[in-house]
Amino acid sequence: MTKLYGLIPLTLALLATSSVVSSLPTVESGLVDALAESIRQSDDASHEGVQLLYNVFLQITEYQCSRGEKDCDAWHAVNMIEALELSKTNCDEEKTNEMCVKARQFLEADGKLVDSDKELKAALVSAAEGISSEDYQYLNAIRDDVIQLICHRQPAECKHIREFARLENRLEDVIREKQLGKREDCNDN
Repeated sequence: MTKLYGLIPLTLALLATSSVVSSLPTVESGLVDALAESIRQSDDASHEGVQLLYNVFLQITEYQCSRGEKDCDAWHAVNMIEALELSKTNCDEEKTNEMCVKARQFLEADGKLVDSDKELKAALVSAAEGISSEDYQYLNAIRDDVIQLICHRQPAECKHIREFARLENRLEDVIREKQLGKREDCNDN
């Protein structure tokens, strides 16, 4: 079974490989690149801490989905992106990989057919953007409390994980603006 690494799903709603990042606007792709590096450093410094964050947000996914929330699929997409990216799985090279198969099935159920790793991850990124930015303040409070615990227990590793949270907040601002723009477009019609 593939070892899963974990980070905060909100960040990974736009985090993907450089091939997917290249399709993002310049400001976002630069921010995503910085965030990706921060995530790698955080995982290297405190894999246990990153895994703790991942497990907390898996529980949030379970909570959202068990109540039938409309963003359940977005949470699943985020968890799939996370698993694929952090395990460095390339679905072109590993077509029968369990995570690749599940991701394709997930997208096909929504009528999205993908041929390549790049298309698969881009489609997951698109699906993941459905997490409501209205929830960010509550999710960030949970994230920040977990980070405080990690920093208390592993003070030497704290620098990277705090930088990760700072960059994640900046990316969330970009996502929030995109979602607000979409809502305003809907209100104009």
